[in-house]
Amino acid sequence: MIYTLTLNPSLDYILNLKALECGKTNRVEDSCLFAGGKGINVSLMLQNLGIESVVLGFLAGFSGQEICNRLEQKGLDCRFVMLEKGHTRINVKLHTQTEETEINASGFEVGDLDLGRLKQQLEQIENHSILVLAGSVPCGVEQGIYAEIMQELEAKNLLVILDAQGVALREALSWRPFLVKPNLSELQSYFQEEIQYDSLQQYALRLQEQGARNVIISLGGDGAVMLTENNEFFTLKAPQGRLVNSVGAGDSMVAGFVAGWLQTQDYAFAFRYAIACGSASAFAQGFGTLEDVQNILKKMEEVK
Repeated sequence: MIYTLTLNPSLDYILNLKALECGKTNRVEDSCLFAGGKGINVSLMLQNLGIESVVLGFLAGFSGQEICNRLEQKGLDCRFVMLEKGHTRINVKLHTQTEETEINASGFEVGDLDLGRLKQQLEQIENHSILVLAGSVPCGVEQGIYAEIMQELEAKNLLVILDAQGVALREALSWRPFLVKPNLSELQSYFQEEIQYDSLQQYALRLQEQGARNVIISLGGDGAVMLTENNEFFTLKAPQGRLVNSVGAGDSMVAGFVAGWLQTQDYAFAFRYAIACGSASAFAQGFGTLEDVQNILKKMEEVK
């Protein structure tokens, strides 16, 4: 079974406009509302690929109930802990013809009792499952929560995929996540260094030395690189297409890697499938479909 954990979900309000002028009234051409959060995005993309998952995390208030309703209407197995106070954050994504601007709220505060309820749910995870830990940590929860979860579930022999930043990533690495997937900006922030393309393998190796088994570094429109636990280093350019919405593309890569790995247990195939899924979502309003992914795979070059 696959489980995704989103500690700090969001209701994403996407506004499309010709241009953004700060300090003035801006008219929106069209808008849409999505249930968001990195783990949730992974589950949504997995569903498009025909793969079931269990969605875990925290929700609160009217916005949290809206997220739950939307996901259940799509047929997802939602097992959220509902908080009694606060509300799930609403993030605004502004899309113009030339750029994207994100305004992300901080969200609710989680208490000790709420965290205890979540941990009781995590104890029910089946042995040898895949667990995706993704996204930011909400107020009231220590940055080391992912490390804590991995330690407490160690006996279940899970394949943990970790998509986190900063301290949350650093503290969890020692528990040997199966895969970490920073993008270039996150990687530079983590190491506090400017990183050039030619040195990506070196920095992926540094993440492995800190505990990661496999590392994918996503490069947006430039594709991605991967260093496997077998010391294979792959590079692959992203396929050409018109960018519609980059929000969720990285999460779709995670879903694609999971799907590809489940099919073949082959790193090169899973990596290629990950990039196809990320691209399919980047070229769509929402998430790419299985048909989109299959069409992109036909046009993609092989892993080098």
